[in-house]
Amino acid sequence: MARLMTVIFGVVLTIGLMVAALLAWFHAPVYASAAERPDVLRWAVRSFAVAAAAGAQVIAFSLIVGPRQRSGAGNLGLRLLAGIVCCAAAVSGAALGVAARG
Repeated sequence: MARLMTVIFGVVLTIGLMVAALLAWFHAPVYASAAERPDVLRWAVRSFAVAAAAGAQVIAFSLIVGPRQRSGAGNLGLRLLAGIVCCAAAVSGAALGVAARG
């Protein structure tokens, strides 16, 4: 029962993050329209959207795919790669957000 609840929680969290990432990606021009440098802020929002999507992949690999897969080498590699992408996108989004302000 606990394993099923973990999978359900992972599915709900993954879908929520993916929906948030897609909404942020497609609404980035609206969010950035009032900024001093809207082109830079648009890419900052889109970088955070990529970070959210990569975070959703990490959750999916950790909570949904991981418990069902017997060998962990491929799963671990995909989780690490998605985590690196998530961190890199979050850092670049923060840097672009700071650059858009001034």
